[in-house]
Amino acid sequence: MNLQTKAEIAHRGIDSTTIDKFYRSKGINTIVNQPINDHDTEAQLNDDILKAVVKLHDLINVQNHTVYVHCTSAVTRAPTVAITYMCLFIKNHHYKQPNLIAQYVKKQHSVSFPNMKAVHAVLKNNSGIQNLEHDKIIQHEIDYLKRERVVVVKYHDQVERDLLARLKALDDAEHQRLKDLEYEEPSVHIPEAPLDDYGEHFADRSEVDLNHLTEHNQDFLQKCDELFHSDYGAPIPFIPETKGDKSVVELDRAILHKI
Repeated sequence: MNLQTKAEIAHRGIDSTTIDKFYRSKGINTIVNQPINDHDTEAQLNDDILKAVVKLHDLINVQNHTVYVHCTSAVTRAPTVAITYMCLFIKNHHYKQPNLIAQYVKKQHSVSFPNMKAVHAVLKNNSGIQNLEHDKIIQHEIDYLKRERVVVVKYHDQVERDLLARLKALDDAEHQRLKDLEYEEPSVHIPEAPLDDYGEHFADRSEVDLNHLTEHNQDFLQKCDELFHSDYGAPIPFIPETKGDKSVVELDRAILHKI
């Protein structure tokens, strides 16, 4: 954006056509001339600065261009427009302190010497633009927070659903485990058979069913030997009987009970 007036361009012998052609060869296709005359009246100067600032806002924020602003020597007009733009359209958090923004511009462009009187006058006379921009920023922040809230709530709901699903899976697994234990076949317990008429406690206190002992069984002979050589005094009388091919010992239960 060129801030030179047509008279100034002609006076300096600048060939605008050649310059425009050079710009386009470098990929700069949007070329704007927004003249500001330093020697105009104060009111006219302020009006020209405002027009240049509004145009700069359109190029940057509407058309999405990166803009190079220049005048002839880049000392007064270009820095003045840049400072007014940053304050009026709130492009710096010190937008209410133009002198601080002027210091920032000077750090970036050391030869700048802006017309701060004009800057303050334009800002004062157009505070409505600044207030409108302030409201836009606030609304933009509110909209942003609302969008973020939707994202956060959606994420929270998804996490909650995932956790509930995991808890349900764990609960189902535990329920199935308990169900499996309930229907598991219990271990078989074989109760000890009661002693019949032919079973008694011998001297070693072990239980022997005489119905299952035969005369050819070594265990039978050993038990009989233990009975007759016990420390109880007299041997225990018994009467062998033959039932088929098996010998059965019938003990005198009265004497056994005494033992």
